[in-house]
Amino acid sequence: MPINLSEDPSKVNDFLLHNHIGVVSTSGPDNSPHGAAIYFVTDADLNFFFITKENTEKHNNLQQNPKAALAVYDAKTQTTLQVVGKASLDNDPQNFMNVFTQILKISMDSSEGANPPVSKLRAGEYRLYKLSPEKIRMAEYTKPERGDLEDIFGIINF
Repeated sequence: MPINLSEDPSKVNDFLLHNHIGVVSTSGPDNSPHGAAIYFVTDADLNFFFITKENTEKHNNLQQNPKAALAVYDAKTQTTLQVVGKASLDNDPQNFMNVFTQILKISMDSSEGANPPVSKLRAGEYRLYKLSPEKIRMAEYTKPERGDLEDIFGIINF
């Protein structure tokens, strides 16, 4: 039986309360893929926020093509969340401070380093991105004994 995420997104929200690291994928001007590990936070509407710097490959790619994907994985529960959507710059300084503060806490709680990796890059000014999902797919591989894709994946279309 497939997970019905559109009727009850609480599984997604619960998963995202405990998982804040993922790989964001972008596409370069020559359509070459690029993936980068990021810390992210979400809001009540399931928008994803992450910080990068202006001279990074992901920022440059998103300026050319705002389509992006994000993959989040929890090894303990063998759960994966895949997001496809459009990334846009958020230039609100208050939003930046709110997201940066949350990411700093996540980094401190989850790693040996006190600061997130983006803070260590000499790559220009910080930039806040909002990834607005068009589709979210979630699979809990430990739940079904075995099944087809529709038995394993739950989908939310926006």
